[in-house]
Amino acid sequence: MVADDMIINPAYNESNILTYLGMENKKAGIDYSLPFNRTGGFAWSHGRYSSQPFFSRASEWRTSLPTYEEALNLFADFWGEKYAEKYGKNFYAPMIGESEEEFQKEKEDFLLRNKGEDIPYPMARGYSDILCIRRDVAQILFHRMGIFSAMNLFAELAIPTSIVLTVPRNEVSFFSGLPDRSRKVMWDKEKISEFAAACKSNYKNLTEIWERSWMYAHPVKLSGWEV
Repeated sequence: MVADDMIINPAYNESNILTYLGMENKKAGIDYSLPFNRTGGFAWSHGRYSSQPFFSRASEWRTSLPTYEEALNLFADFWGEKYAEKYGKNFYAPMIGESEEEFQKEKEDFLLRNKGEDIPYPMARGYSDILCIRRDVAQILFHRMGIFSAMNLFAELAIPTSIVLTVPRNEVSFFSGLPDRSRKVMWDKEKISEFAAACKSNYKNLTEIWERSWMYAHPVKLSGWEV
């Protein structure tokens, strides 16, 4: 298991964590995953440069990944629907605070970089700050993630895409959908500060505020805490 800037529930240990993360009969676990070009991926800054790695001549990814057609079939099997081969209206969305003029200019620039509306390769996106992988799929998953890393594809695209290309959906645990579980995810700086203050920035005080259902808290920079 790999977790970044994260505190795992203090009650979890090597004998129970697979149960808590729904991994007992699964091969991979991730918080969530979505088809990249279906749900507002353009509103995410990294999504606006997602196609560039596939046009770069710096890597020979075509010889190391499933073919375009194979990937389309794997994505269709994973989500039970055909992966759209064009960036449609559900993909384009402005970033928070972006004006219409800025949005349209960014869209024009994206289409220029992407050489039109056609997708270069199927991609998934998802929260990737926590990842759990079984040993029997680790080698091929790490290999594919390494290829995407060499292509400079952003982690929140590279990791979910590698999972979809490698592991059937019924063998993936989506942590955000587990019953009786929740996550303490804080994207607002004020909430991060409130969380640290409640613990007095001391790891030993976590048990006093930790809710039993929380699987993890993120993001937390322990470099500024007492442990």
